[in-house]
Amino acid sequence: SASIRILPLGDSLTSGHGFQGGYRKSLYTQLVSNEYDVDFLGEVGTNINDNLPDNDHEGHYSWTIKDTDEYLQDIADSNKIPDPDVILLLIGSEDMTNNADHEDAIERWDDLLSHMAKIWPYAQILASDLLPRFNANENNRVNTFNNLAEGVVNKQKQRG
Repeated sequence: SASIRILPLGDSLTSGHGFQGGYRKSLYTQLVSNEYDVDFLGEVGTNINDNLPDNDHEGHYSWTIKDTDEYLQDIADSNKIPDPDVILLLIGSEDMTNNADHEDAIERWDDLLSHMAKIWPYAQILASDLLPRFNANENNRVNTFNNLAEGVVNKQKQRG
């Protein structure tokens, strides 16, 4: 059977900063143990985990939503990454810091989702909420973002 092509896309949490392989290790293990043939996509091979047979991803340390959106077209134009079946999007944490333009982050995220759907119209996009932050102000921003994200996802679903 054909592999499920999964593109892990996002910031340092996707790359596995602070934890070798990040969430990709347990996801890979769970999928393979359920007899799925998995192919992670991406050109980044940093944060390699010896226990993870497929280290491909597009997780970039300190990247914002804008950074990811600007990089999307480069990924698509290069043809180095096959079209994904599934895109795992975890991006926006860096947009919640004090020096970022956090007020418009949800609009940039909405634009990013639209661009992804245009570039990869057949891919299923799984967009994650942002994880809580230790800094109270940043965590309030995360909560606001997450509350708005569901509406953005529902709007994107209606668009197809």
